[in-house]
Amino acid sequence: MHRNVLPAIVFTVALAPFGLAQAGIECWTNKEGIRECGNAVPPEYVQQGHEVLNRAGIVKEKVERAKTPEEIAEEARLAEIKAREEEKRKAQEEEDKVLLNTFTSEREIELSRDSKVATIDTEITIASKNVERVQTRLEEMRGRAAAQQRDGRPVAEKLQKEITDAEAQENEYRTFIDKKTAERSSIISDYDRKIQRFRELKGVSPAKANKQGAAQN
Repeated sequence: MHRNVLPAIVFTVALAPFGLAQAGIECWTNKEGIRECGNAVPPEYVQQGHEVLNRAGIVKEKVERAKTPEEIAEEARLAEIKAREEEKRKAQEEEDKVLLNTFTSEREIELSRDSKVATIDTEITIASKNVERVQTRLEEMRGRAAAQQRDGRPVAEKLQKEITDAEAQENEYRTFIDKKTAERSSIISDYDRKIQRFRELKGVSPAKANKQGAAQN
């Protein structure tokens, strides 16, 4: 290996055996920052970038330096972020397609929302009435149990079981109401998002949307 300027390199290659000349010359930068060339990169410089020259001394290939573990980890992190963003983009694209195929106007979205909310409101109303009915029964049964205790008698086992069952039933109705109330809020939020996205896809400005809403009301 020799530290030579390019013309000298070309001359050396021309005099070299044909097989070696065909292999080309590789050039790298040493620790002192000096460019060196030869038929092979020294082991201590293999991990850094270098150039491969042809017989005419023209660069035919540039070999990038080896990446550090930190750079590899950062590339992997960025690739993962990009993959997640692409997955999110595709999901949004599919959601937009379904939205536009399902509804032709903002009013249709509102009607769909109102229908679902009305169904839940009916379920909540029925459950609330059931709570009131159970509470009335409980009040009556607890009154009987209190009367038995005032008379110095233990509460009848059957009555106690009926009270326990009624309390459990009341809790079930209240849990159902809480669940449906949360579901109602979720539906409204979801449809608000659908309406907003529909406007964006249709190019409807907020001012125009408000004007259309006022006209429909």
